[in-house]
Order: sequence, then C-alpha cells, then structure tokens
Amino acid sequence: MKLILRAVGRGLPALGLGVLALGCGHAIGPGIATSHPEGFDFLRPPSVPECELPAPPAAAPPWRAAEEGPGPAGATDEVSVRYLGAGGLYVGWRGEAILTGPFFSNPGLLEVGLRPMRFRWGEIGEGLSGVPMARVGAILAGHSHYDHIGDLPVVAGHLAPWTRLYLNASGASAPAPYPHLRERVVTLEGHEGEWLYLTDAAGRPLPFRVRAVPSKHAPHFDGITLWNGETRESPRPWRHRRYSSLEAGRTFAFVLDLLDSAAEGSAPRYRIYYQDSASEAPAGVPPEELRERDYDLAVVVMASTQFVRRHPEALLEAIQPRHVLVAHYEDFFAPWEERRRFVTLLTRGVAEGFLGRASRALEAGGQPLSGPVLTPCGPSTDAWTMPLVEEWLTFQSSLEGETFTRR
Repeated sequence: MKLILRAVGRGLPALGLGVLALGCGHAIGPGIATSHPEGFDFLRPPSVPECELPAPPAAAPPWRAAEEGPGPAGATDEVSVRYLGAGGLYVGWRGEAILTGPFFSNPGLLEVGLRPMRFRWGEIGEGLSGVPMARVGAILAGHSHYDHIGDLPVVAGHLAPWTRLYLNASGASAPAPYPHLRERVVTLEGHEGEWLYLTDAAGRPLPFRVRAVPSKHAPHFDGITLWNGETRESPRPWRHRRYSSLEAGRTFAFVLDLLDSAAEGSAPRYRIYYQDSASEAPAGVPPEELRERDYDLAVVVMASTQFVRRHPEALLEAIQPRHVLVAHYEDFFAPWEERRRFVTLLTRGVAEGFLGRASRALEAGGQPLSGPVLTPCGPSTDAWTMPLVEEWLTFQSSLEGETFTRR
C-alpha cells in the first residue's frame, strides 16, 4: 500500500487514487443532529417543499442592473450563504457578494489521473443556478488544487468577467493562457499580515475585507499530500493539461469581515472564518490579534479530518465561533447529480466523530450559539450545520443589533 501511494507522489495519480476509492459513507446516525434525531441519509434527504433546491434568497436588484443602486434591500443585516460544493461558498451581504472556490466540473478518479482537464458547462450552469452572479465582485481560494480553481476560466472568465481574483502565487501562475484572468489576480503572498479590502476588477470597493492566515493542506492519505508544489506557468490552455498541473501552492485560511459599508474605515458587522482544507493547529488558526472580536461563523472542512490531529476542535477552541458550517464533505469525484455521498475515505464513523468533537468544543466555550434563521435542510444542531450542496442559508449579522466583541 505504501509503495503504491509513494508512486502517487512521484506522478502516478491514477493508480493511487484508485486505491483511495475504497469506501465512503453517506449518512449519519440517530442522535447526532437535533434537526433530524432519527438520522440523516444524504442520498435520500427528506422531501419537503422548502428543501427543493436551489432556492435563491429574497430578490434585491443588483447594482449593475439598477441605475439607482442596490436600494433599501442592499442595507439588510442578513447574511446569505449558499453552499456550492467542494468547500465553495456564495456569501451575500448588503447587496454585494463574493464566491470562494467555485468548482462544479467533477472529474472521476481515473479521469483525474489519465485525462486532461475539461470544463463541464452544464454542471457549472446547474451549480450556479439561482445564484445572482451580477452581485459577485470577487472570488477567493485558499489553495490552488483543481477542485478549487479548476472552473475559474468559465466562472470568472465568462460568467462574471467583472470579478477580482484573490489567489495564492500558485493560483496566480495558473491562468497564464488566460490574460484576461491573470491581470485581475491579487496574490495573497504579497499581503500577508494585513487586511485586504476587496474590490471588483474595476476597482469598485466591496463591503468585505479579508486577512489571509497561513495554513497547511491536510494529507490525502498516509502523510502524503498530492500536488503540493507550485504551478508552473504554461501557455497551454487547461484543456491540454492534466488536473495534477494545478498544484496547491501555499495554503491559506481566511478571516472574512462583512463591513457596515464599502466606505473606507467601515466597521465589521459579521466575521467568518473560512478554510478550504483541514489543517493541524497551529496552522490555520488566526493569531491572537485576530481574536479581538467574536467569530460569528466558522466554515471548516471535513474531508481528510482523520489525517489531521485534533481537527476541528483545536481551531474551534481557539476562536469559539457562534456557529460552524461543515463543508467539503461530499464526493467531488462523482458526477454532479451523484455527489451527495461522502468523499473518498470519509465514512459514517469519521463524520460522526468530527461532528461530536465540534459540538463539544463549542459547548465547552460558553459562547452564545446562533445558527441559521430557518432550520436547514441538511442535518444541524445549535452548534453546527452540514448543508446540502446548493442549499441557501440565512444568518443575522448580530443579536438585537449589537456588534459582538470578544470578552
């Protein structure tokens, strides 16, 4: 087994990934989620009208479609979040929005190792169905594997060409054959230790700021992290390159603040911690200076959690968020319509252990917990939500209008 997987690291991904295909789960048992005390099967989710996906948030005219601007709806204190799959999110706030790691063109395991990349336009369209792309001004990714940046030439190049891209240096090198993308990239390594106030490609400020937190990518198996180097610049379009050519580069987590407005010096109203790979503390844990304010929401990764010590509890104990959103659990090697089973090697036992540790870490902290406004379609408790892919969630930016500060 080890010899096979060492071969993976030397450039034989198809063989190793075939080994990784052994076993995955698709359910959590009774007593885990208070929203579904009888248990929850992701392959057979409850069929109720409000859980017919997708379901867009309340309509508000995006600024690009209305000369008068976003209007009163743009000033709402609600945070709209849609889980896109593969750890990707839509985060909407004050009539504006960002995306993190939008990827929908799921290749199969053997395809990853043997075939060149391809964009699945139908799946991309389905994955973004109901998403108000006109509001999206920026796209972020914490590392540059294909399952986080592999659809950017379509999403940012064709569907939202006004977006600014915030990527690591590896991701900045990847779109060399797409100058219209590369010229819009802000490289995270050039802004370590400082707040980045997000703008779109035209330089228009957005009501978001982000701080990149140095992190690490969890091993895929037995201490091995695949394609963990830096992407080499190449003029060849991605359809003539392998998936493995998109190397992870340096991995970052993000502290994302939703600001009172896009004006300079605007105060944060809602704070999100976001990661797109599991990491072992202290990697990925925000430094003390970024714990001066409570974290309203933490987006944490379930995939590969069994290969990382004390994940996610070490992170959650440090930042004590008011709620946890569990992401990157579904099978992004499966066709879009079959993705609801868990990703390779994520068993029911591993998933339940992750959720139990997350619950205990938050309950021990004594912070007031605050989840989505409405009961999610996916399994949930007061402490965490495991959303279905394409599910919309709404959070309040504060309780009774108060801005939380760390006690």
